[in-house]
Amino acid sequence: IQHIDENDKALALAAQEIGNGNFQTKLTPRSERDLLGNAIVKMKERLLDYTNDLKNAKDEFEKLADFMPQIVWITDEFGRINYYNKKWSQVTGVKEVYNEQVWTEIIHPEDAGNTLSAWYKSLQSGENFEREYRLKDVRSNEYRWFLGRAVPIVNSDNEIVKWFGTATDIHDQKLQEEKLEELVEQRTLALNRSNEDLQQFAHVAS
Repeated sequence: IQHIDENDKALALAAQEIGNGNFQTKLTPRSERDLLGNAIVKMKERLLDYTNDLKNAKDEFEKLADFMPQIVWITDEFGRINYYNKKWSQVTGVKEVYNEQVWTEIIHPEDAGNTLSAWYKSLQSGENFEREYRLKDVRSNEYRWFLGRAVPIVNSDNEIVKWFGTATDIHDQKLQEEKLEELVEQRTLALNRSNEDLQQFAHVAS
């Protein structure tokens, strides 16, 4: 009985180690009829395959994200960053993990407050995040306009488990829009002056 009890304890400890991700744990069933021992061995094999599949999927995702022209980032449900692609460090020059101080240093002072407020609101409400803001680009040492977006990822219980976000460079598009708005404003002023001139001419003519 004592020998059986020791074997059961050894199996329990091995199962615990395997559950913690230690797949180097040695485990040998006592016999072909050892249902518990063989079941734990099978569990180890399946967990190892599952872990390898997850690792391969993670590696493939990171390679794909690094090829994207946008900044890609992932946070936990509380907004704590746990992944950035290479574009992040290329644009910002920041390599350490996200924190609020980093954002206030790289976002334009006029955009930081509104952007962070909108992000915190999304975290609380679970609504999609979308905001335009300027980031300091270390390659040119100038601020560039970005469109930031983030969507919540939920589990089977509809609970938010993480946020997936991107930041897309829209600087050139933004400048074109500003130039277009300026041209429209100038054209509107010219039309107003033309209308005033016509009214004055009509008054003199009458």
